[in-house]
Amino acid sequence: KFIMSLANSMRAVIATKIADSVEEALDAFEITTMPRPTNPSSKELIVKVESAALNFFDGLILQGKYQQKFTPPFVPGSEFAGTVIAIGSKVKSLKVGDRVCGFPSPG
Repeated sequence: KFIMSLANSMRAVIATKIADSVEEALDAFEITTMPRPTNPSSKELIVKVESAALNFFDGLILQGKYQQKFTPPFVPGSEFAGTVIAIGSKVKSLKVGDRVCGFPSPG
């Protein structure tokens, strides 16, 4: 997910429509401000995302050509890197301050 952490909010890039081409998909994004999550559930963690990316299959998703379909609005993105800023009570393998990367499903 393309998310930038702000004080009590975050910015997210939202896909607002399914496009006919990759070029049109680039114009189908909206940058919005959302409340920053503060309390992860017991098995979740919160990451301050410092880098995020779109890849080939994200282009297919944005055109409605990928086998898994998403209904706009959704946050595209296939990889991220950042720092753990909060953890749930059952998360044992990571701690606040750990650097992590991930490969989320768009949503």
